[in-house]
Amino acid sequence: MNKFKDYIIPIKGLKEGVHNFKFSINKKFFDHYDFLEVGKSEADVNVELTISPFVLTFKINISGYITLACDRCLDEYKEYINITNTLFGKFSKDADLSEDIISISEEDNEIYLSQYIFEFINLGLPAKRVHPLNNDGESTCNIKMIEKLETFYHKVEEKKIDPRWSKLKNFKNGAS
Repeated sequence: MNKFKDYIIPIKGLKEGVHNFKFSINKKFFDHYDFLEVGKSEADVNVELTISPFVLTFKINISGYITLACDRCLDEYKEYINITNTLFGKFSKDADLSEDIISISEEDNEIYLSQYIFEFINLGLPAKRVHPLNNDGESTCNIKMIEKLETFYHKVEEKKIDPRWSKLKNFKNGAS
C-alpha cells in the first residue's frame, strides 16, 4: 500500500483545460519523511492543473500551519504558512529536466506530488524560527526558559578572561 496515495493526481483521461485538486496534510504526512522539525500541522494543498498539448502546469498553494520549535526558547509554536509554487510537467523520456520542470513518460497514469509538497514547505520555512510577537510587540517566548538562558549567559560572561586575550579586548574597543 502506497503511503502517499492521498497525494496522487491521475493524469490519464483528463482533457485539456484546468482541473482542481485538494489535499490535506498533517503530522502523519511528515512522519513519512525523516523530518523531525515539524510537529503538529494542518494545511490544505490546492492544486490547479492546466493541461495543454505539450505541458502540464501545476499551480500549488499550501496554506495552514505547522508547528516548529522556537530557536530562542525551544517551545513549540505555530508557524502559519501560505506558499505558492508552480511546477511544470513535460512529456519526455529524459530524467527530470530541472528543479521546476519534471519529465512525464507517455506511460505515466498519475503524478505523485508528495515529494514536491514536502520540498515546497521546507523551502518556505523561515530561517529564523521564533514565537511571534503579541499585540503589544512583546515576545511570546517561554519566560522561564529565557530567564534560565540569561542566567547562563551572565555566568559565562563573568568568567575570568585569560590575560593573553585581554590586550585583544582592548584592541576591539578601540584602545591601543
